Amino acid sequence: MPAATAKKDKHVIRIYNPTKQMIPIQVKPPGGDFFLHEQTIYLGAGKTVKLPKSYVNQSQLRNLQSSRSLKVIYDSEEHQE
Repeated sequence: MPAATAKKDKHVIRIYNPTKQMIPIQVKPPGGDFFLHEQTIYLGAGKTVKLPKSYVNQSQLRNLQSSRSLKVIYDSEEHQE
C-alpha cells in the first residue's frame, strides 16, 4: 500500500447530529462492493460518531450539512501536525 494511501486511511471525522431525529449515514470501505460492504449507521438525536473519513459517502455528508442535519465537529485531516 502506498504511503499516501495508508496515511489517508488514518483520517477520521467526528459527526454530530444536532437535530431531534435519528439520521441514517451510509458507510462503505474504500473499494468495497455496494451490496456486500455498505452499511447504514443510525446516528441518534444529539449524538456523535467517529468514523474513518474514507468510509463516509462525502456527497451524502455535504447534503446533510447543507440542510443543517449534521455537523462535522472534528476532521483529523484539517488538524495535521
